[in-house]
Amino acid sequence: MGARPGPGAHPVLLRAHADLLAVIGEGNQVVALAETGATSRLLPPAARARLLAGDNSGALAVAGRAIRDAAVTPRDALELQLVISMVQLRSGELDDARARFAQAVDVGRQGLLATFVLFRRDEMLDLCRQTGTDPRDLGLADGPAGARRTRTSVSIVRLTKRERAVLFGLAAGASPIAIAAEHGVSVNTVRTQIRKVYRKLDATSRASALARTGRLGLIPPEVPRKAPTDVLRGA
Repeated sequence: MGARPGPGAHPVLLRAHADLLAVIGEGNQVVALAETGATSRLLPPAARARLLAGDNSGALAVAGRAIRDAAVTPRDALELQLVISMVQLRSGELDDARARFAQAVDVGRQGLLATFVLFRRDEMLDLCRQTGTDPRDLGLADGPAGARRTRTSVSIVRLTKRERAVLFGLAAGASPIAIAAEHGVSVNTVRTQIRKVYRKLDATSRASALARTGRLGLIPPEVPRKAPTDVLRGA
């Protein structure tokens, strides 16, 4: 996919890269890019990636933060409104979901209808039915004319703080004994966390785990690979 723009790249380039990653289903890379804090423009695709991965609370937290940004664009505001509406639908807050979706439809009709096809079709159609909206007005027509061109489901590997601390140690080349000594825990605790990391990454060795870590962007190359030493204790 070519060279990846780093956090210092122009915000427009970073956003375009995040949108591309979201289209091809690379949810972890979208989230990792947003977590660099390079630009708030990365938050909408990160919120959508979390939503499509089923992380409703994470999607709502990111969307709620982004939508309060004074610099949010109309397109991004629409995308964030739809993220929040989907979370409300899934959590049974139907009145709020319908009201927010109706607002989003009004905004979308101002030349931003392409945003609606970025979300799960079944949920879009559900809200269309509940609000009396013709899905054809939103570009959600049936058949080939309304064929889906973007992924509406992604997978995100979510690691706990303990698992991430161990992964940082592995990435730095440390042994389980060294990681345990650094964090003041037993070697068995570290090995347990390593097994959990391998399972989540579908890996069988340090090499395969780190290879998948790099592809997912779980540890961006610009981030120092050293976790706080108290993460593995007691949390």
